[in-house]
Amino acid sequence: MSELEDNIKSAIPDARVSAKGFHLIRCPVCQSKAVKAGFKFEPDKIVYNCFRGSCNAKGE
Repeated sequence: MSELEDNIKSAIPDARVSAKGFHLIRCPVCQSKAVKAGFKFEPDKIVYNCFRGSCNAKGE
């Protein structure tokens, strides 16, 4: 586990994990009241995605 992954997981300790492996949170970019975003930790990358159609927050 990388230091970045450790830091993210410690900031979202109560995040539910989806069936696809995303650690689900409220998006800080679009400030949705619902849990519509998440981090996915893969061996070679960390993925962030907001699942709201009106928000373009994504990253690898």
